[in-house]
Amino acid sequence: MHRRPSLRAVPALLVLVLCVASAPGTTIIVDGGGGADATTLSAGMALAATGDTVLVAAGTYAGTWNRNIDFAGREIRLESIDGPEATIIECESLGRAFVLASGEGPAAAISGLTIRNGYHETAGGGILCDGASPAVENCIFENCIAWDGGSLGQGGGIYCSLSEATISDCTFRWNSAREGAGIYFADSPALVARTLFMGNTAYSGGGGVRILRVATTVEDCTFFANSAPTYGGGIYCCYSAPTVTGCTFAGNAASEGGAIYGFNASPVITDCILSFSTEGAAVYCPGASAFEISYSCLFGNAGGDEICGSGHDNVFLDPAFCHSVDGEFWLQDCSPCLGAGSGGGNIGAWGAACACDDTTAVTETQDAVARPLSVSPNPTGAGAGITYRLREAARPIALAVYSSAGRLVRDLTAGIDGTEGAVLWNGNDDSGRSVAAGVYMIRLETETTRHTAKLVVVR
Repeated sequence: MHRRPSLRAVPALLVLVLCVASAPGTTIIVDGGGGADATTLSAGMALAATGDTVLVAAGTYAGTWNRNIDFAGREIRLESIDGPEATIIECESLGRAFVLASGEGPAAAISGLTIRNGYHETAGGGILCDGASPAVENCIFENCIAWDGGSLGQGGGIYCSLSEATISDCTFRWNSAREGAGIYFADSPALVARTLFMGNTAYSGGGGVRILRVATTVEDCTFFANSAPTYGGGIYCCYSAPTVTGCTFAGNAASEGGAIYGFNASPVITDCILSFSTEGAAVYCPGASAFEISYSCLFGNAGGDEICGSGHDNVFLDPAFCHSVDGEFWLQDCSPCLGAGSGGGNIGAWGAACACDDTTAVTETQDAVARPLSVSPNPTGAGAGITYRLREAARPIALAVYSSAGRLVRDLTAGIDGTEGAVLWNGNDDSGRSVAAGVYMIRLETETTRHTAKLVVVR
């Protein structure tokens, strides 16, 4: 059974017609090219009230008036006309995209947008959701960061506190945070469904998702090539009882729980594939944790495939993935995961799609989701090596170091050549002086995209 999103298969015109027809209030059009009700998100949202729909035309929306947009308690539906690939909120590492922190309910929605290069020092690089319960659907979160270089930084893509948010049919890729590089849930009985977490990096725990003190539900999701140095490459749960159902974990990494780590947690894991962790066992549950793992497949994890806690009807055989592309882990038609799930269903987020032996090892596909831009060592006391590896055909046209306030510090464009390479920054500004301690942004631009990494300089 194919569990992946169905929204992306709906023609954009049909989505527009349905939204306009069903909106109980006014429909406001935002088009950066002009000829609409507003040219910026701020202006469009300023015209809207609870019950209204704000439709966003295709384009890239950048600058002060297109970030840090506060719903301010209004239940507005903000939706693209042409989908996330065509509609990009470019935060330029100078702020997050949206704030919902005034009791907004489920009628407040964000749909069909790419949120790129969002940044906040403490929480929610892309979206802050505090005491609100919106719907976030069919969105892409890319290269968003939440980290101050020290002990703070939760939710690179989304931070949810005291929220019953619903997050569905989304993609989180190349985001980073101290904890919860994709999403951080604190005291939030939220739902995450049919969502891909790919290539996200946590500096402490929760490469994909971090769950604290709550019974969050995660279903039909895919976790691929996410990492954390210690706790939970895919999911890190603590003092919580999440339900994880019908998910596929492949190629994640953490020393304690390549796929899932739980501290004093009691997750219920059913119909999941937990496989090929490049570091750590499939699961790790110290202390008073009481995992329940059933009807799941555990195989090929670097630290072992043993379950902790209780379980039954599990499979410890190669899931037999097809050649995987961009996190689509379809199964060969001879996979032991087919029909072995609860109620005779399948294990994992993907069904059968290819004949036996049409396979590529998971580790061979991880290069395809390697972070486009990385910096090491980080933090640094002097200089740092900057490496880039671009998947798009467009060649890089600019590489530079910026302050956290967006001021140009050092232009490194002369050092780039080709779609992949490495550049050494010696820690000096353009005048040759050593930069002060602080947080800096490394920005790589191509003709069509922009990638950002954060570097902390200590003295």
